[in-house]
Amino acid sequence: MKAPWTGKTGLAKLAAIFATSLGVSFGLCGANFGAVVLTGSISNSRIGTFFADTLVTTGSIEVIAMILSFVGLLITGVVWLLSDIWNFTHKRK
Repeated sequence: MKAPWTGKTGLAKLAAIFATSLGVSFGLCGANFGAVVLTGSISNSRIGTFFADTLVTTGSIEVIAMILSFVGLLITGVVWLLSDIWNFTHKRK
């Protein structure tokens, strides 16, 4: 299996890395939610507080990764748009 960013350069590579990170974070967050639903709430966890605390910690990390990936994609898009406008307005005749 090839990484999605192989063969790409610059902003395309950056966007591919951010999009992959966002997709993986969404998947892990869904799996984390499923684990929380199966184990119950933290206050009356059927399998102990360590596992529940671990789920909360990993869920928080996944949400942070999703936010950073989304912001990274937005910034990459803005930079791409600005560079495209710059190249269009400053092309030599």
